[in-house]
Amino acid sequence: MWLRNFSVFLVLISLVSCGDDTTRPPKADCPVKVNTPVDSSRKNTERATVLLSQRKTAYDVFVGRKGDSLYYCEYKGRVEIADTLGKNRRFLFDLEAEFLIDEIFIHRIDDQHFFVVWQETDHLGINSKWALYKLGTKKPEWIKSHGEPDPGQPVIDGDYAYVSTLGMIGKIDMRNGQYAWQHDSLYDPMKFKYKTFERPLIYPTLVCFFDKPIRGRKSNRDSIWVNDVTGKIGR
Repeated sequence: MWLRNFSVFLVLISLVSCGDDTTRPPKADCPVKVNTPVDSSRKNTERATVLLSQRKTAYDVFVGRKGDSLYYCEYKGRVEIADTLGKNRRFLFDLEAEFLIDEIFIHRIDDQHFFVVWQETDHLGINSKWALYKLGTKKPEWIKSHGEPDPGQPVIDGDYAYVSTLGMIGKIDMRNGQYAWQHDSLYDPMKFKYKTFERPLIYPTLVCFFDKPIRGRKSNRDSIWVNDVTGKIGR
């Protein structure tokens, strides 16, 4: 038990040091001309909160910080919230995972609703899922399951979230689970292109996705941009 508590303590130290900014955007220009600097995003966008685990065992608790609150997620998907000292902990919702949660991102839409993206290991393999949960519930208001791993950190703009997983990028309405646009079958297994994506960069009319390097196999970042209005894709 003390090992488990110590693991969570280390996570908390990391979160206090860096907030929820646990990944850095790629230092690369969008492949088309834009009217804003590369480090500028569309106004009022935000990142979904990353919950981290030291993964010493498969049963570690995930912890993430957002403002003055800490999110906790148990390995089966029970999510709770507490203050930054870990006190006044209370139940939010439960994913009720069949087996194990591997990764999880949470965005609080309002006082009653949470948009959640996670990777889950089950008897079919590894799946990426996103869903909308209401406070105090164990059943999602809607849920989508993709039979691919490696969900990226979502970026939020109003009621929409920009999401990704292996070979897929999309813009989804968090309220009803409908895609404004979606592109899949992008993964190139020969060149390892578009396996895992960084969080996207958001411009006034464009959304730019960059894949992550793969140590020993792929050193560069390939990019895809999408016209946010039409959904037309470019490279």
